[in-house]
Amino acid sequence: GFAHAAETLVGQAIGENNRKKLRKCVFQTTKLAFFVALGYICIFYLFGGLLINLITDLPAVQKESNKYLVWVIIAPIVSVWAFQLDGIFIGATRAKDMRNAMFLSFAAYLICLFFLVPAFGNHGLWLAFTIFMSFRGATLLARYPQLEQQLTSSPPQ
Repeated sequence: GFAHAAETLVGQAIGENNRKKLRKCVFQTTKLAFFVALGYICIFYLFGGLLINLITDLPAVQKESNKYLVWVIIAPIVSVWAFQLDGIFIGATRAKDMRNAMFLSFAAYLICLFFLVPAFGNHGLWLAFTIFMSFRGATLLARYPQLEQQLTSSPPQ
């Protein structure tokens, strides 16, 4: 997807030491990824129940699956940032930042898991996962300014 495109384009911009090109490719690929995420939200909102019914014909499974459909509906808008920033940081060869972000996100996930699953069951598990994905996006976003600052010039276009 767009994260893969970002990997290549970010790598080229960094190889050229071109901050303007970096910003442009990050903006363009992120904008497209965001709109695709909105599309998935619409599909899951409008057709989620139908998709569940296509996957299984067991009424008990359908009923149970529909309880958690709301989490599937919101997942794209939460996850898109983490996946998009993964592509950006992979293209920038910033593995250390990705490792550190994942470590913090996983720690937050474990804490949430410990408290939320006993209190809310499967909804707690989905919430913990949603928080994990939010933390992945937020921790990488917090490191993005340093990624831009590594570029010392912005050649004229």
